[in-house]
Amino acid sequence: MTGIFILLGVVLGLKLVVDELTRDRRRGRRKPGYRGSGRRSGADIVADGIAAAVHALVVAFARARHAQHNRPPPIPPPVPQPPKVESQPAEIEVTCPTCKSVLAAPSDMAGQDARCESCRAIVRVPPLPAATVLASVPIRPPPPPPREVVPQITSDLLRELEWKRFEQVTEAYFERAGWRTEPARIGADGGVDIHLFRPGERSIAAVVQCKAWTSSKVGVKPVRELFGVMAAESVSEGFFVTSGEYTEEARSFARGKALTLIDGSALIERIKVLPREVQRHIYEIATAGDYKTPTCPRCGRKMVRRIGAKGRGAGVPFWGCPGYPRCKMILKTRSEEE
Repeated sequence: MTGIFILLGVVLGLKLVVDELTRDRRRGRRKPGYRGSGRRSGADIVADGIAAAVHALVVAFARARHAQHNRPPPIPPPVPQPPKVESQPAEIEVTCPTCKSVLAAPSDMAGQDARCESCRAIVRVPPLPAATVLASVPIRPPPPPPREVVPQITSDLLRELEWKRFEQVTEAYFERAGWRTEPARIGADGGVDIHLFRPGERSIAAVVQCKAWTSSKVGVKPVRELFGVMAAESVSEGFFVTSGEYTEEARSFARGKALTLIDGSALIERIKVLPREVQRHIYEIATAGDYKTPTCPRCGRKMVRRIGAKGRGAGVPFWGCPGYPRCKMILKTRSEEE
């Protein structure tokens, strides 16, 4: 559109030049600006024509801009709509056995009786083919695969763990909780089973005492002893962990101190909030190999179940160290504890 206006302006300018030359040739008289021959100079005529052409171009450009800015938005072409197809009920062709006429029964009468319009006989409409029935059933997506079940540490499993395996489970929990752990050596532990360190530090940040007690509750005496160890070693935090429970007196003593009492139920809940792969790892530590036979607290070997032969312990089962007579460590069986 702009090009058309420009071309029109150029044509009008040239026409003005030609008209002026023709008019000047006819008049033949002197006018202001004419030279000695009585005619206008060619330069004046060309200048007037150029000015008229430029004016026409400016007007044409202004009209083109105005038309471009005020042009209404184009109307989008109508979207073709698919033709509406009225769904017709499927029909089943049935041949009347009496008059041999062909009947058209609707599909919803499949398996039912229909009456022939010619001979009024009763005709049985056959059922729909299996492929048609399957096609009418909506296809449902397959169910999602079952979520992998992570084995859980239970209270029954905690009660079956021997004392050393319970300490290993407790150490694995604190290690996965962000502490750096260091177990106490086999033998006299001085009331501490695990030392805890903060990442990047070498000084002991906390101490842990473990008791795999199931037959009785942990009383105030071992809790008070752990608090004394904390004061002696200048440790600001302590944890007492048991697979069983605590007495109310023990809980009252720890209340208000930097001493956390964790019973079996609380330990299970703490493990459950860890990532699934960590839970699986702790479960594998708990159940690897023989986790029920106690370990000798002195030499670290699995103990042997024996029966007392004489004295007051005659006929009473107990756990003895396989290193006897060099190691004479004896532990009661859980039946004896109960």
